[in-house]
Amino acid sequence: MSNTLLPIIENKLKSLNFKFTKTGDNFIMTKCLNPEHKDTHPSFSINTETGFGKCFTCNFKVNSDYWLKNVLDEEMISEINRNILYQQVEEAYIKTEKSHSFKHYLPPYGGSLKKPYRGLSPEFLKEQGIYYCNKGLYANRLIFPYYSYNRELQGFNSRLIKSSLIDPKTNPKYKYSKGLKPEDIIYPLIKKNTDYIIIVEGIMDALSGAYMGLPTIMNFGVNNTIKSKKIKEFLRLGVDTIYIALDNDKAGEEGIKRYKEDKELNSIFSVKTGKDCPELKNFYDSNVKDLNDFLVLFGRNGLKN
Repeated sequence: MSNTLLPIIENKLKSLNFKFTKTGDNFIMTKCLNPEHKDTHPSFSINTETGFGKCFTCNFKVNSDYWLKNVLDEEMISEINRNILYQQVEEAYIKTEKSHSFKHYLPPYGGSLKKPYRGLSPEFLKEQGIYYCNKGLYANRLIFPYYSYNRELQGFNSRLIKSSLIDPKTNPKYKYSKGLKPEDIIYPLIKKNTDYIIIVEGIMDALSGAYMGLPTIMNFGVNNTIKSKKIKEFLRLGVDTIYIALDNDKAGEEGIKRYKEDKELNSIFSVKTGKDCPELKNFYDSNVKDLNDFLVLFGRNGLKN
């Protein structure tokens, strides 16, 4: 981790005429920064990576803003704080991903897209909480946060912006947090009651449909089916019909067949294929494999009969 704050902290302490001692690679000891504490011995420890400082005697604390204030302009302060946050979260990812507990973190914010992506407007992406990560483990990726029905963060998916950077072994097209439970996630979240749901295969298919005003949600691949938690949520939303609109290929057809054979689901809902959905008729009449590709090619007019 880079030590961006070290020279700023040292200069600040020198301006205060405070003597200090480096302890280890990333810490400084000095007397307490609390003006009300008449400290005569070094009792204040400062982490020179994060800027966090604490007095072991009076418990007075400071953060990175203390060092940056009155030294840099607001834009530079924000950039340094973002870098500190990025480094902290990236370290948290490395430590927690192995134990499947990464759902409490998201890759740090790198910015919002300024141009449409795969047919989706920048405004829609922002509305969905989707953002761009520009460096580190998730460089050049869009980040898609996943939430449960009660709006608790469950994890995320990420998609490489540039296909030229894809390497199936070292840099796959999609990279996501482990430990995700598809049965706990509806993506994107349905924000109003609806009498039907369209189950599509992938994340971009689901977002494309939602962008066009359809109640599309992703299936997390072709092998998942609807479990009890999702059934309860569908009932709460008023759903009575489910259209299974997986990709227009053999794997998609096999996935649809599994849904049609799901006795529990069919006893509760009217389960139909995507071909039965009026809005998707043109998609299934085309030779296009997935819904996102179809909507990128034909836009909203592609759904009209």
